Amino acid sequence: MFYNQNERCLMEYTSFLIQLKQALTADNGPKLLLKLFEAPYRYNSDLHPFQIQTKMEQSFLRSQENKFYKFLIQCAENIVTNSFSNLNYEHINKNFKLSYLEKDNLPGDENQILSPEEIIKASRSVKFKANITWINKEKKELYIVNAKKYDTASQTEFLDFTFKINERSKALQNNYRDYKIHYILWFVNDFYTNNNSSLSEFARSISNDNFQFSIYYGSGFFSIFEAESQWKLIENHIQTFKNENWDKLLKIPNLNRDPETLEFMVHCSESAWNKISSDDENALKIRQIIFDNEAENSNYKIAMQRRNEAAVEEV
Repeated sequence: MFYNQNERCLMEYTSFLIQLKQALTADNGPKLLLKLFEAPYRYNSDLHPFQIQTKMEQSFLRSQENKFYKFLIQCAENIVTNSFSNLNYEHINKNFKLSYLEKDNLPGDENQILSPEEIIKASRSVKFKANITWINKEKKELYIVNAKKYDTASQTEFLDFTFKINERSKALQNNYRDYKIHYILWFVNDFYTNNNSSLSEFARSISNDNFQFSIYYGSGFFSIFEAESQWKLIENHIQTFKNENWDKLLKIPNLNRDPETLEFMVHCSESAWNKISSDDENALKIRQIIFDNEAENSNYKIAMQRRNEAAVEEV
């Protein structure tokens, strides 16, 4: 639950823990099962030195790490959303595409009527995949936040990144001509600042009266909203969580006994079931391992029986 303190909403540790547990445990079995049978060759392969179970654990832990990070981004979004309450800001789609005409590819005379071929040649389409986005249509302000874990990009990655930001800047300014656009790069971890100097120089070169590109590290991002203390509290919750040793939340589910996985197999689409029950050599090997050689009391056999019974009832 949230409570109000000095007109700010602060997340208590109990609420943090409940929400984090939910994020780390929801659909674990079904998601892992689908991963296994979407590409069984990745787990049973002579191209790596690991046993299938080890590859499963690797995949699961990577998934848990991503879930944890997404949860932190959601916490950040909640903090910022609260700071915007009653200010007529609203969320917009985080994934979108904008098109614009590249001026460098236009004829010299701006008043010239362009042919379809010239329009196609000058057209650019830019995809956006942001983490946090808001718009205020009354104040004509747009906020786009891209979150990254660390500032550790190589020189090549840095150049590629700045090229993309330059394209996005043009697309945004062409589509939101009378808006103040705030494009923010937020590095969640503030320990690494490898490209800070280069990014700051790039920010100065690309920013103007309508487009402001900014870089923030850690809790510094929340200074925009006077909410640094709220993020510091989240960071404290993270340390408390790790100190309490919740490793059991990172334990791979037993797909052969997990009730959630069983119900998923019973009710999943025919396409998904065909992959799970495939005669493919790799899929067969995985089934033997995770479903105890397809024993009669395994989730796999029980799901097959219930699906067959349901099919008979429908006839």
